[in-house]
Amino acid sequence: MALGFELVVGGVVLLHVLLLGAVVYYDAVASAVFHRRFGTTPGAVVAAGSVGSAAAIGLAVAGRLPPWLDVGSRSAAFTLALLAVPLVVGFVGAAVTYGNGQTLRRLDESGPTTTPTDGDRVAVTGVVTPQVAAGTTPLFGRPAVCWTWRLDARNWGGSTDGQYHTVRSGHGSVPFVLDTEAGRLRIDPSDATLERSGERVEETPAETFPAGADPSAVDHDWSLPGDRWRHRERVLDPDATVSVLGTVEETPDGPTVAGGDPFVVTTGGLERYRRRCRTRLQAGALVAVGGLVGGTWLLVETFAVPL
Repeated sequence: MALGFELVVGGVVLLHVLLLGAVVYYDAVASAVFHRRFGTTPGAVVAAGSVGSAAAIGLAVAGRLPPWLDVGSRSAAFTLALLAVPLVVGFVGAAVTYGNGQTLRRLDESGPTTTPTDGDRVAVTGVVTPQVAAGTTPLFGRPAVCWTWRLDARNWGGSTDGQYHTVRSGHGSVPFVLDTEAGRLRIDPSDATLERSGERVEETPAETFPAGADPSAVDHDWSLPGDRWRHRERVLDPDATVSVLGTVEETPDGPTVAGGDPFVVTTGGLERYRRRCRTRLQAGALVAVGGLVGGTWLLVETFAVPL
């Protein structure tokens, strides 16, 4: 049974627009927050959601139209997209489960090293020592070796809803040395997933910055800037105790942890990070099982898919 070209294509397009729109938003303004909350990448979520939407369309096409669904109506594609949501969410939950499971496996396979060589996987905890002078954060002028910042504006763009919208964000870092029990290890966190603490938040009138800020580091030339700004900043302090999971690479400055899959720099010890990964894995598994089982059942029942 064919559901009709308009319904099938419309459903796929609507699902992908909604999914990609949400992920692109997070990737553009809050990718660090995305990874810290879910333990996986926006790309993995896009791939999982695409597979889920394709599976939903496949189940619908394999069955027959319910009598209450009019293929020729404008709402048909939206109805199909809505019916597919549980299955798509289930696939996204599976991506979260897989991503955190991979991180836990890397943690089990990695460890400290006294003589780091190219390709070694390491999982170490130590104290930060800046290799060069510590950097300075743009919003509050704090010394740090890693930092992320975010600028939220209330009633931005002329809106009057009273909500804050993230309008600018960024991150920065400088190389540092980690003093561990196994020795000193150079870290270049430029491409790392950074899970920092030390959050500081301050609100100011629009187009003003906190004391110590460097406004030149923030592109803030808008015609409608909102009526109030909220400044957020997370940092990794010099002398902080951090854990690093990554792969050693040979560089002109010597063996350096500068990459890996995953490459994570996080505050606190490895066991603390391991617990966060387990929690995300368990939550993802619950969502995956519920979404995959419930979503499949919903589509099979709705479209009378022969099994």
